[in-house]
Amino acid sequence: MAGERVAECLRAKLEPQGHVPFGVLFGDDSGEPLGKGETVVRPQATRALGKGAPRAAPDIAVTRHLARRLAATPDQPRRDHLRIVEDEQIARAQQRRQIPDLPVFELSRGGDDQQPRRVARLARVLRDPLARQVEIEIVDVHAVLLEWASQLRTVEKRGMAHRLTRREFGITAGAATLAAYGFGGKARAADTKTLRFIPQTDVQVLDPIWTTAYVTRNHGYMVFDTLFAIDSKFKPHPQMVEGFEISPDNLNYSFVLRDGLKFHDGQPVRGADCTASIKRWMARDALGQTLAAFIADMKGGDDKNFSIHLKEQFPLLIDALAKISSLAPFIMPERLAKTDPYQQVTEMVGSGPFKFVKEEHQPGNKVVYVKNTDYVPRSEPPDWASGGKVVKVDRVEWIVVPDVATKTAALQNAEADWWENPPADIWPVLDGNSDIYMVPASIRPLGCVRFNWLYPPFDNVKMRQAVMMVASQPDYMTAFVGDQKYWDVCASFFTCGGPMANNAGSQIMTGKRDYEAAKQLIKEAGYKGEKIILLDAVDQPLIHAEALVTVDMLKKLDLNVEYVAADWGTVVTRRASKKPPAEGGWNIFETGWTGADLFDPATNVMLRANGDQAWFGWPKDDGLEALRSDWLKAKDLEERQEIAAKIQQRAFEVVPYIPTGQYEFKTALRKSLKGYIEAPAFFMWNIEKT
Repeated sequence: MAGERVAECLRAKLEPQGHVPFGVLFGDDSGEPLGKGETVVRPQATRALGKGAPRAAPDIAVTRHLARRLAATPDQPRRDHLRIVEDEQIARAQQRRQIPDLPVFELSRGGDDQQPRRVARLARVLRDPLARQVEIEIVDVHAVLLEWASQLRTVEKRGMAHRLTRREFGITAGAATLAAYGFGGKARAADTKTLRFIPQTDVQVLDPIWTTAYVTRNHGYMVFDTLFAIDSKFKPHPQMVEGFEISPDNLNYSFVLRDGLKFHDGQPVRGADCTASIKRWMARDALGQTLAAFIADMKGGDDKNFSIHLKEQFPLLIDALAKISSLAPFIMPERLAKTDPYQQVTEMVGSGPFKFVKEEHQPGNKVVYVKNTDYVPRSEPPDWASGGKVVKVDRVEWIVVPDVATKTAALQNAEADWWENPPADIWPVLDGNSDIYMVPASIRPLGCVRFNWLYPPFDNVKMRQAVMMVASQPDYMTAFVGDQKYWDVCASFFTCGGPMANNAGSQIMTGKRDYEAAKQLIKEAGYKGEKIILLDAVDQPLIHAEALVTVDMLKKLDLNVEYVAADWGTVVTRRASKKPPAEGGWNIFETGWTGADLFDPATNVMLRANGDQAWFGWPKDDGLEALRSDWLKAKDLEERQEIAAKIQQRAFEVVPYIPTGQYEFKTALRKSLKGYIEAPAFFMWNIEKT
């Protein structure tokens, strides 16, 4: 709105439409001016608010009473008519993480103009999520815009009236928000030697062996290297290894490393580093744990040689050392690899294509890497994690941005080059920008809800079965993705479309959702009203949607649920705790996996049921473990598929987790980037910025 009509229009109670805001703010290059009395975000008739309902964010912002917004009740997240979650716990945690610059933070706290980010965390599970996000962003910059409007009024009074275009408004709003996150000017776009990447979340855990979190895995590929790597046909190839020999009885493996391999501290990579790293990886990884049971001995010294000696044949040994996703068997110096596998390594020294810049690391804000000039890539062309890791930029910056609107503006305005995981409701916006292209995952990922088997009530199989009986994949996927063309029902514990996917036992998920039968199971389980601690990572769209659907489902079962909202980094840390739920532990959390990680029993860590050594949740079931062992020893594909069906049947009986569906995933890049390698993990080598 131009001139003196700004303040008048901002006082109006408007409800933005999900398909409009970004097209108006950032996507309209026509330069069409706003007409007299025309609002920036087109309104529809304002809906009547319920008595005592919280006021909408724009109204609160404009009237400068953010402090009056209603907080959430202790037992559940509360949402206003725009479905914005009001949770002071979330707001405080995110406020600290989102504003690393203390002077800016202090400036924004004065009087009633409290930090706008405390207004809300989004509940993307319901309709118009984009409108809600834009609304919050407008709140975030309202003070800047009002000041700007005041200046315009002064200009008009001097006879220099100017009618704002939508594009001009968008540039102003976007620039204000981007500046708050440390994005610089357009000059950055001309910097062809610095790659700016927006990851899915902050890298709170740096040790890629301690957690399966994908952001940490991606960080691992920057700093570390692997002995072998698989290509897009799932065939393993030597990576750090120059060559290897296998004895005729398939019990002895001898390896020789490539020439020129050095760690970032200048020390050569030795056989002893490899064996120590493999040992640490085997303690935490599901496939590694299986391999460890077959190993009689490993030897490695100060030269380039090391060996592995088996008790009995293990046909998947090379495949295990080439594992592409969490947990990938990264090689560290022996001194780091000797760290207790259940304690985090804090020093980031690898031999990979990039070096971690500790001095520039700003937790919650930025992670910086520089090109490892000593790295010697292989000569083969890159294919997934295999082949030559040729680095074509000098520096990579991971910019941590919690909110969708700022990420979108950054990519649109060339302040960022690559956004890892834009949500589906943003895809049309990015598709409309001729400078951006999106790449879908070749294998669709899957979501899941995980139970803690250590404590009531989900130590009882009937409780887990009851939740499974009412879980609806269409509900989960509609909440997360929306349009059904972007998701599939996948009632299997293995990636649908893969060789091990099957229908055994799946009727419990595909049949009618029976709440009465589920309540009967809960009664039989002897549920005594124990509080259920459910963790939600509000900065992860999939996990947040899964959490809200699950909370609603559990409440319909009359279960006592405590909803705990945090960011993903906090959830990653808390889910590793075996403490009782009331003492910092948990009962349920939600997550998602790339399709490659759930392809078969060897890679699906959530199907391990070996108790204390199992993945978070620690299920224990001898039947599942015996079947998995049989699968690993099977001689051919047909036998493995038969055993996979038995594994799935057993999994539906004991319920280690609930599959929530399979969904489309896209990553977004500016067209100035060439050489992107589509794979289950994100690789920064081979990327050229023009």
